[in-house]
Amino acid sequence: MLTLLFDLLAVVVPAGASFCAALGALVLYNRFDAVRLARTPAPDPDAKAVFLFSDRRLTDASASAREMMDAGPQVRDDWARLSAILVPAGLSLPPDPDAVMADQPQRMMSKDLERDIRIERIGDCVRITVTPQRDSDPQVVKIEALAWQATQDELATLRASTDELPYLVWRQGADGTIIWANRAYFTVIDAVNTDSPYQTWPPMPVFDVDALARVAGDGMPARLALHTGDGAGPQWFECTARPLGDGHLFSAINVDDAVSAESHRQAFTQTLAKTFSHLTAGLAVFDKSRRLVLFNPALTDLTTLSAEFLAARPTLFTLLDRLRDKQMIPEPKDYIGWRDQMAELEAAAQHGTYSEIWSLPAGRTFRVSGRPHPDGAVAFIFEDISAEMMLTRRFRSELELGQSVLDSFEEAIAVFSRDGELTLSNAPYDRMWRATGGGELLAEPMTVTEASRFWMAGSRPTPIWGEVRDFVLHGRERTAWAQTIQLTSGIEMLCRIQPLAGGATLIGFSTATTDRLGEQIDLIRA
Repeated sequence: MLTLLFDLLAVVVPAGASFCAALGALVLYNRFDAVRLARTPAPDPDAKAVFLFSDRRLTDASASAREMMDAGPQVRDDWARLSAILVPAGLSLPPDPDAVMADQPQRMMSKDLERDIRIERIGDCVRITVTPQRDSDPQVVKIEALAWQATQDELATLRASTDELPYLVWRQGADGTIIWANRAYFTVIDAVNTDSPYQTWPPMPVFDVDALARVAGDGMPARLALHTGDGAGPQWFECTARPLGDGHLFSAINVDDAVSAESHRQAFTQTLAKTFSHLTAGLAVFDKSRRLVLFNPALTDLTTLSAEFLAARPTLFTLLDRLRDKQMIPEPKDYIGWRDQMAELEAAAQHGTYSEIWSLPAGRTFRVSGRPHPDGAVAFIFEDISAEMMLTRRFRSELELGQSVLDSFEEAIAVFSRDGELTLSNAPYDRMWRATGGGELLAEPMTVTEASRFWMAGSRPTPIWGEVRDFVLHGRERTAWAQTIQLTSGIEMLCRIQPLAGGATLIGFSTATTDRLGEQIDLIRA
């Protein structure tokens, strides 16, 4: 029994000792933890914020310091993030931790006098201490926790929204220093500043400083170029500025596609201009606002308008007024009527129906045509047709002379073309067959078949008319011949058929005595 008891104690005692030791350790640990918790103060928003940096990396920080860092912008390194947090308060860090000397601590006060900052080097590290200034005023209102959380949520939403914007947004102070920027701006900095391994605060300006100052001063959008380090061409941005506080809020939208489209349009316009420069006709293209956008050198030659005036993009009515001053348009009876006529000209050209001959006071003649173009544009073509009109007048004068000569003949003459159409007749022929009742129809273009019906109606039956039709239409041998016919009035006529150049045929009707009739027939046959 005693043996069994001693064996039991040998097992229980070591286990109990272990249990007691563990229980004692747990009690001691809880007591130590309670002491540690009692000695650790609760987070206080007014407590000092202490930051410890090794190079540009934050290696240790107090609770309030970490809260400040969590609220900072998402830049590449911790040193730049703290710089961004302190800039709005008027506190600035050196651009690099290496600038902090061991024996030269720095201290400064915020612009609102609510906190100061101490920067000092401790060995290889830099310690930054931000100390709030205690306000002795008992009326200071503390921010309620729920309101603080709501503010933080709104801040997170605004930050996420601005970082997701596809264009650049940044804010500059009164001195031009950048105090805030979105993620797109930092992405552009990475593309521009390829030599620096990290971003500094404040961020570098990516656009020309003077150009940004002009945008802020004018308040009008401006197109700015951005040169990246990849060797490609410049990127183009449409930059705008709006006053905000004592500085400005800038935004820049990439407009490379618009610039490329404009470049292609200008190249196409230049190609058209080079093509049109060889035309002898003057060309003037007006856009939908009726401003001159394209002209060729022939326009200056024809209208005597200077290239400087045309390059200034005058309106349509300004150009017409200048043409009127130079007597390059038909002289109107009254100016008001002329303006109405020019308004009708614009409307007709817009529908592609304007075409007019301008007889100028100096004796020159222009043909002016209007044609519509896409997007409401209108093109006018000026052609100098003075030589053409002179040739036409001369040709018309010769025709009138020839007609007068034919009309002076006693013989009635009609000329038919190769196709059998009546092309020419004289006054005796018209009088002769008008008496048969066919005068009204002879004024209209007719064929030899139609004319032969009038001949048959005005003469006694004879087989000659079928032979005449065959001769005119090349149905028989092309040699001159003649035959007598008798009109219904009983008058005998000599009908002679004479081939002409170009396949034409002359048919003549003349009265004659029997002796003279035989002589004319013999002459024709000879």
